[in-house]
Amino acid sequence: MGEYRDFREIEKTNVSKNDKNIPIRLGSIAQIHEGYKERKGLARYNGEECVTVSIYKESGKNTVTVSESVRSELERLKEQYKNVIKADIVYEESRFVKQSIDNITGELISGGLLAFLSLIFILRNMESPLILLTVLPISVITTFLLMYLKDLTLNVMTLGGLSLGIGMLFDSGNVVLAAIERHVRNGLSVKEASLTGANEVAGSITSAVLTTVIIFLPIVFLKGIIGVVFGEMALTITFSLLVSLAVSLTLIPMLSALRGNKVWSRKFDQWSFFKKVATWENEIDVRFVKGLTNWLGKPKRFFTGIAICFVVVLILISYVDKEFIPKVDTGEFKIEILNVKGSSLSSTSELVEELETKLLKEKEVKHVISNIGYDEEQILSRSGGEVGTHQAQIRVVLSTERSEKTKDFIHRFREKIQHARTIGIHFYPEEDMLSKILSPDSKAVTLEIEGNDLATLAFIGENVRNEISKIQGITDSKSSLESENREFQVRFDEDKMSVYGLSHQYLAGILKTALKGTVATRLRINDEEFDVRLRYRQSDRKYKEDISRIIIRTPSGDAVFLDQAAEIREGKGYASILRIGQSRVNRITANVENVKQSAVISEVEEYIERLKLPVGYKIHFGGEKENIDSSMRELLFAFVLAVVLIYMLLAGQFESLLIPLIMLCTIPLILIGIIPALLITGNSFNISSFTGIILLVGIVVDNAALFYEYVEILEHDQVSLKEAIIGSGQIVLRPIIMNNGTTLLGLLPVALELGEGTEFQSPMAVTVISGLAASVVLSLFLIPIAFYYILKWQRTRRKTI
Repeated sequence: MGEYRDFREIEKTNVSKNDKNIPIRLGSIAQIHEGYKERKGLARYNGEECVTVSIYKESGKNTVTVSESVRSELERLKEQYKNVIKADIVYEESRFVKQSIDNITGELISGGLLAFLSLIFILRNMESPLILLTVLPISVITTFLLMYLKDLTLNVMTLGGLSLGIGMLFDSGNVVLAAIERHVRNGLSVKEASLTGANEVAGSITSAVLTTVIIFLPIVFLKGIIGVVFGEMALTITFSLLVSLAVSLTLIPMLSALRGNKVWSRKFDQWSFFKKVATWENEIDVRFVKGLTNWLGKPKRFFTGIAICFVVVLILISYVDKEFIPKVDTGEFKIEILNVKGSSLSSTSELVEELETKLLKEKEVKHVISNIGYDEEQILSRSGGEVGTHQAQIRVVLSTERSEKTKDFIHRFREKIQHARTIGIHFYPEEDMLSKILSPDSKAVTLEIEGNDLATLAFIGENVRNEISKIQGITDSKSSLESENREFQVRFDEDKMSVYGLSHQYLAGILKTALKGTVATRLRINDEEFDVRLRYRQSDRKYKEDISRIIIRTPSGDAVFLDQAAEIREGKGYASILRIGQSRVNRITANVENVKQSAVISEVEEYIERLKLPVGYKIHFGGEKENIDSSMRELLFAFVLAVVLIYMLLAGQFESLLIPLIMLCTIPLILIGIIPALLITGNSFNISSFTGIILLVGIVVDNAALFYEYVEILEHDQVSLKEAIIGSGQIVLRPIIMNNGTTLLGLLPVALELGEGTEFQSPMAVTVISGLAASVVLSLFLIPIAFYYILKWQRTRRKTI
């Protein structure tokens, strides 16, 4: 009832009446016909046409949980319609998240196991490492509890923080256990040794843990995305270290006291391998004492050697690549294809099909998903904001068993298709979620030209793009104003509009209906619904004159032509116009391939310095370089604040202003180990490696504080200064090697990048491992020699006074 049985019945619909009060039917003033919507886009999956469905999660929802729910529902639908549809998940953001978490979890476990084995190797018994091993699960479980109370989730950053702390979890326990064993060997009972040893080092290890906590504390309070993301990692490390401190001062002394004297006999010493280890340990101890004694007598040579190494490293810094965040290989990338403007959908589809065929022949390729043209009802944002049937995008998913990295595959495939029949092909590696959050505009090079005149901006931008494209390594350069569209421009006349009582919104609505059409309603026929689109005939909207004669009904009921209220002219326009503040911007972007990004940035900077722009126009970096500068300023502020807080802590602990200053002055020297390691491994200097440096500050200061505390203890026993220095070195030799060794081995699996998703943590791990190697020399030689001459000078000065 009340439904049309056929679309032709619409013709009989009365829409108005004429002067003689006779009804005017729709069919008498309009052509009504049935047809198909003009096709503007299509999609293909591995060469076969398909329908793609994109599913987005709500803000705040967990990606992995939502993905698992969608996958479960899809399996149900596939079973229900197994003879009707074939459905595959071709892109799943949570896949890489889960894989990254699994890999980091595996490396965390393997790192803990390596740290445990290193303790057996050094201590040469099973009981002591087992006591230390109790620190690990208790600390981890309690850390998880604190994370839960703080609403922290298990993600790449929190697990990365835990993997950083996994080696450090043993440090406090190592120091306590070494002190207890030393007192047992000196004749105290196990219970007395446990109490005396724990009390002896309680102050130093508490100070050491607080030092590391203070290092990360400012990061928690950083504003912006850096604070949010790295704050979670900082909190995780802080939680794990505070818990391990509590366990080391309570559980380890208790378990040591329960062992009994008979357990302290080192059964492993009877094995030939461990006999050799004991011999090596004694040899190291003898050589260390001999070396330290020798350098104490030749301080100028030692400090000159350190200074030369430091100067060489400062020179090498310029050769280390610099970037905002390390590039993570997700195994996916996108290809954007531009055909000649005005090309039909079928023409662009043919070009894409050629690329699809070549891609599917590659054994490393798993999925190829192509989107050609666009969907009128759901236009998705594209680069530059432009859409059309001359555009297409291909998403390529590589096999997890591929033999080459994504960037290498892109480089090889780019060479293969360099003669493709298109006017533009751009490759964009797919980024992981963390990179998207930290650096939404992740192009290696982003230049922003500001000015007012679009034509001038476009001209300058084209020249800049052409020039930087000549720099080795620059690829996929684009300008946001490089693509102009022919268009009819309608400029409303405010005075005439006010005379007729017309508004911008009203006129824009009429233009949209006349030219593009408006879905006025939906027609229901036999339980099917059809759009009823209202618009001018093709012949009435083809030329400028046709647009000029569009009829406008004024509020008073009069009819006027569009050109009576506006100026219509033919011209060229841009798909999108970017602005910064009140200035128009032409954004030039480019990727960097197979060349150090920092080297390319330097060349671009040199070009910008030489570039002369018209008055009123300026050019500056944006995107990646802007992110680097901003984030490094934030992290540098956190670093300086942490150093100040550490100095205040140490000054209060040792009641001296000079001693903490000496400890802190050795911090820059860890670069002696870090810079060569970054160069050898091919890692860049980024926020990940900088975080590793922040962590190292705490470790270096901890070792120095532990050494100085033993110097004070030995001096209190009426030992000469030189003997106290050498004796303290012998005492801290094993704890420092044990602490650095467990931390180093705990991070080794992360540094080796044994799985997908570990690339973000790898620079941090490489930095810490190489910095630890340098800190051993600093802690066992530089610090003792510096303390010897400073303390000797202080005592001489006191005697003189």
